[in-house]
Amino acid sequence: MSHADGRPTDAALAAFERGNAAFDRGDWAAAEVAYRAALARRPDYTLARYNYGLLLLTTRRPREAESELRAAVAADPTFAEARVNLGAALNQQRHYAAADEQFRAAAALGCVLPELALNRATTLTELGQFSEAAALLEPLTDRTDFRTDALTQMALVRLQAGRPEEAVELYRTLLQLGARSAAVRSNLGAALLAAGRWAEGWVAYEARLELDPNRPRPAGRLWGGEDPAGRTILLDSEQGLGDLIQFVRFAEPLAARGATVWLRCPAAAEELMATQKGIARVVRPPFPAFDYVLPLLSLPRLLGVTRENLPAQVPYLHADDRRRTLWHARLPRPGALRVGVAWRGGGGFSRNHWRSIDLEKLAPLFAVAGATFVSLQKGLGLDELARLGPTLGLHDLGPEYQAGTLADTAALVAELDLVISVDTSVAHLAGAMGRPCWVALSAPPSDWRWERGTPTSRWYPSARLFWQRTLGRWESEIEEMSAALKRTATDTLL
Repeated sequence: MSHADGRPTDAALAAFERGNAAFDRGDWAAAEVAYRAALARRPDYTLARYNYGLLLLTTRRPREAESELRAAVAADPTFAEARVNLGAALNQQRHYAAADEQFRAAAALGCVLPELALNRATTLTELGQFSEAAALLEPLTDRTDFRTDALTQMALVRLQAGRPEEAVELYRTLLQLGARSAAVRSNLGAALLAAGRWAEGWVAYEARLELDPNRPRPAGRLWGGEDPAGRTILLDSEQGLGDLIQFVRFAEPLAARGATVWLRCPAAAEELMATQKGIARVVRPPFPAFDYVLPLLSLPRLLGVTRENLPAQVPYLHADDRRRTLWHARLPRPGALRVGVAWRGGGGFSRNHWRSIDLEKLAPLFAVAGATFVSLQKGLGLDELARLGPTLGLHDLGPEYQAGTLADTAALVAELDLVISVDTSVAHLAGAMGRPCWVALSAPPSDWRWERGTPTSRWYPSARLFWQRTLGRWESEIEEMSAALKRTATDTLL
């Protein structure tokens, strides 16, 4: 294949070849030095720029890789391989629609590389186009050189499409083929949990702890289920605030077995977590002496938690009376149904675009008479609140709320009549406090915790679940919630 290089100088070619040799032996630093030297001598050396982009992609520097690969494509728009890898760089940055543009352009150029099918299947999975992704992957499952990668992605497609039993079988196949990565084993756990097979799922889900080996964790002996009576066990919060709120309930049954239970959690959650029954102390490093440590989400496995014996005594988190008084004074006019709204999840979640709802789409809710609305949103979504809040009638509690802790959010929730939220920590908080909560949940892929298709939650009895019918479309669910809210507001005023 020829590209718009012209003839590189001897010095540029020599540097390019040094870069290739270093790349092949895994010496990333030497390869980068060599490629940069080649480009310094010949800035329009397209193959050197392309290989440098590949190096940046390999070393997980997708933004820099995008820049180099875009330059290679600009120099030669027919360079299909550059388009494939540009799409991969965009994938790593979660720019899925832009990635698919590059993959489609590469296919139009006649590219039939397996890497194109595999990368595009990844993109289509993230865009919710599950059948299209599966169709691309199916031929690759018969190729020995791509079978493991194709089956791994196919299992994720099945899991995200709401077909967890099929995902379980594919992950089992991968294990039999020797693919025992932490991601495969952790996703097997998630698939088992989604299938309702909690006992098996908790065990497999332990592999999640290997996904981020560099995450700081308290040093100490792991509790393995031995008699905890008279022992101090430090529970280490992990993942997001929603997981902390959901799983901190298990501190109480652990304490009931005679353990002194400590908790390490984000600073913003400390005050509220101290109200959880069974938590003797919330601690920060440097930690006082303790006997055992345990990641919080490992506790259900060791307690033998199943769908049938799940502790669901709520409320188990409680707001402070003083804070309740302060936030009560900040609420809009009395006499109407007071509704708190959260429409976006945190940006750290890779599929946040699926679970979130654009604020403007909730306009039918805000039009319901007899209700006043308060924003419970923090972080993402504040630009929408500033732009649309006054028009929609959504009350902004200002910088004091943004600077507040989870205890402030809990106090505010305690003073509301209803919380309407997407799948984020606000929904978990309202549920853990036993407050009425309506949760808008996406079509597959929805999280296993909510048990797809059920109108209620075994974790949070006060929650009512509104399930999206078509991924990316919320109109019918918002109409359904608006009608329900109208009935609720009318009943409140009677």
